[in-house]
Amino acid sequence: MAIYVNQLGFYTNDKKHATISGCKGYELINQDGQVVLKNEVDYLTLDVILDIHKTKGYMFDPLEVANGDLFFQKTELQDFFVALWEEMARRYGQYKDYVAFELLNEVVNPAVDKIWNGIAKRTIEAIREIVPDVYILVGGVCYNSVSCVSRLDDPYDDKIVYNFHCYEPLVFTHQAAYWVVDMPADIHATFEKYGIGRAVWNYKQKDFGIVDPHYEEILDEVVKNL
Repeated sequence: MAIYVNQLGFYTNDKKHATISGCKGYELINQDGQVVLKNEVDYLTLDVILDIHKTKGYMFDPLEVANGDLFFQKTELQDFFVALWEEMARRYGQYKDYVAFELLNEVVNPAVDKIWNGIAKRTIEAIREIVPDVYILVGGVCYNSVSCVSRLDDPYDDKIVYNFHCYEPLVFTHQAAYWVVDMPADIHATFEKYGIGRAVWNYKQKDFGIVDPHYEEILDEVVKNL
């Protein structure tokens, strides 16, 4: 099970620590809810990856941010990112037997690979000061492409896991995704014509689910296409 964390923190006044708040779904993993997290994992016998999907100055979707590389250009944003992971480590490092940390989802620009390596190393070192042996996942550039794993630095220690995302063929896995350049808008017509089953990507909000109220008006259509 992965818990995706979006825009999860902000600096306290002393700018030494990040405070976690205001994230949709955060009630599952907030400080008072740690027992809830543990109980759910024990009941379902699942391991959990805590993954930062957005951070200040960075979002993997270029349509949602004016400058997707700002995080890699501003030291203060990187300072915040490290402080955020320090706070995550303090709160959830005690669950290291079934919780792993994924530093950042899908770094896009291949030109920032060396900068990303530096940020990742600095963040890992900060986490290791708090939790020496939690598993940490690190992905490469180009949306965590398998072809870019080789651009990552050698593992910091034996608890570092390199991961990659594979979406090929993209025209099938991301059917009609509006943020993908040159993605055909009428791919469903082809599937209808030849009676081919297919997936349905949420196109209103990226919440990775179909149970929220914003889906009510199209839910029947979604279910029919599954």
